Amino acid sequence: MKELLSGLKRGQAEEVFARLRELAAEAAGSYLQTPFEFKSFLGNAVFHVTIATLELHREAKELDGLKYAYFKAIDEARDAAGALQAFNAFLSEVEPLVAARVPLPSDGNMKLLLDYIEEHYGEPLTLSSLSRHFHFNPSYLSSYFSAHNDEGFSEYLNRVRIAKAKELLRSDGLPISEIGSRVGYSDPSYFTKVFKKQMGLSPREYRRQQLAKRG
Repeated sequence: MKELLSGLKRGQAEEVFARLRELAAEAAGSYLQTPFEFKSFLGNAVFHVTIATLELHREAKELDGLKYAYFKAIDEARDAAGALQAFNAFLSEVEPLVAARVPLPSDGNMKLLLDYIEEHYGEPLTLSSLSRHFHFNPSYLSSYFSAHNDEGFSEYLNRVRIAKAKELLRSDGLPISEIGSRVGYSDPSYFTKVFKKQMGLSPREYRRQQLAKRG
């Protein structure tokens, strides 16, 4: 249960609540549990959902009162269907509170993200692959990145890549297509387009400019 609920800290509220509903429905249809055991399972889930939410948002005091009301509703239910209905009602009431108050990860996580990009910029890095690596919801990670870095993920990644490309272009060794590939652009024309958008010069023009400065 704790492992499942840890997804709330990663902005995965929708997935967590969907899984909780699935687990409750499976337990309701199990012949291995007595009605008392089923109600205990639901009560335990209510307790842990409340604790996990309050850990994220200590100001959500209304959850304490909500918790006891649903403990009672589950306990007094006549059958498994009634208990399940009460539990699902609890989730439906809590989920909007969680979704509205999901906190952004700590600034330490931002450093981890930036360090990872710095180390892997030459790979086919995407928001989805970054989300999978750090176990975040992609849309949540996108919002978090923009809020904490004053620019979106794609903009930042391109800036890092072009900065690395400039370093390589200042030497006269590698072909421009090879430089583009090394910094993460498999398509040379796209590399040129992104480079020119940022620098106002094509990679070839930038190289000539830098070589001329060196005399």
